Amino acid sequence: MFETDRVPKGWPDRMNKMNEIWVPTKFQEKVFVDGGVRPESVKVVPEVVDVHFFDPEKVTDPYDLASETSFDFSESTTVYLSIFKWEERKAWRVLLTAYFQAFSAEDDVVLVLLTNGYHSTSSSAKDFMNVIEEFALEAVGKPLNELPQVHVLPPHIPQDSMPSLYKAANAFVLPSRGEGWGRPHVEAMAMERPVIATFWSGTTEYMTEENSYPLKIDGLVEITEGAFRGHKWADPSVEHLKELMIHVKKHPEYLLYSGWRLRALANRTQRPDNAPHHMSKESIGNKLNADEVHLHPTI
Repeated sequence: MFETDRVPKGWPDRMNKMNEIWVPTKFQEKVFVDGGVRPESVKVVPEVVDVHFFDPEKVTDPYDLASETSFDFSESTTVYLSIFKWEERKAWRVLLTAYFQAFSAEDDVVLVLLTNGYHSTSSSAKDFMNVIEEFALEAVGKPLNELPQVHVLPPHIPQDSMPSLYKAANAFVLPSRGEGWGRPHVEAMAMERPVIATFWSGTTEYMTEENSYPLKIDGLVEITEGAFRGHKWADPSVEHLKELMIHVKKHPEYLLYSGWRLRALANRTQRPDNAPHHMSKESIGNKLNADEVHLHPTI
């Protein structure tokens, strides 16, 4: 998979030596084929989520966020959860800007971040809070104690605790610039959490106006740094993100219905036993053992 509007130079030549290229979405299929990969070799194989593990009915106690903070949590507190690597592609600046502009310190809201450093040794919750403090002063001219609450979780939460973490949230939010698939999005869906996320790239495979809160983009922007300089990815709308986050706060009655639809979607389309037939163990084994299949030399 890839998260921009094109595949890197050199990839098509190597991929065209493969028998099949498996991509998770139709968006990826188009990007790869437009980039020069043989159309007949590209197969859309959706990723899956364990809906038996991510099952809200099995979680009796949501993650205890209050024990980690000095915040006053109540039944009316709106908790926005975001899970991502701390990198430009995940648009953390967009998320924080929208959140800080949408709410005040008096609003009963909290933005909970589960993140980890990207090619960095600075990945403690304290390190990230320091970065957020600096960004807040730069972006909105206020210290964090004058802004709506933000809590950064310890970066290495056990996998067994993830369902309870999702259940502790009122909504999942991630305004990323590009996704190959969006694993946390789908896990949140399985846990009946409404999803606010950028409607571009991999998320277009499963997000609709009926089952989630698709975030509009202000077009595509060129990547100016790094290995993929010259590629383009989404420019998520700060204004629309503010509107969606405020809507979730003002209309909690919509969340239960939305969550039920999301769980139904994940259960119907993204569980392992609903994988395409050509992905079954038997089918793959037959392909590898068939006389007519000639594997390409090592690349």
